[in-house]
Amino acid sequence: MNPTLVLTDTQQAGLAVSFLDKKGQPTQPDDVPAWTSSDPTKVAVTPAADGLSAVAAAVAEGDGVQLSVTSTDKDGTKIVGTLTVNVVAGEAVSATVTADTPTEQP
Repeated sequence: MNPTLVLTDTQQAGLAVSFLDKKGQPTQPDDVPAWTSSDPTKVAVTPAADGLSAVAAAVAEGDGVQLSVTSTDKDGTKIVGTLTVNVVAGEAVSATVTADTPTEQP
């Protein structure tokens, strides 16, 4: 099951990826991991130069945006990690009052 991150539409979060070998021991990827967002109009992802971290920034409200990080082994095997991001509205910070067109009272 994918972990889920909830951001308000004004938030961002740092992300980090780690890789494990078959025995669960930490290891380094064979290439620079690549980060992608399934919907960059809702969540943008900006990777660090080494690909081992990134920043996810909310752009607009939406559920189920998948952030993926992919590395390819020397033998061509792809290793993929994913994170689901839901973006919700932030707290109210202002109010607007509107009026209907004036009419005569009965």
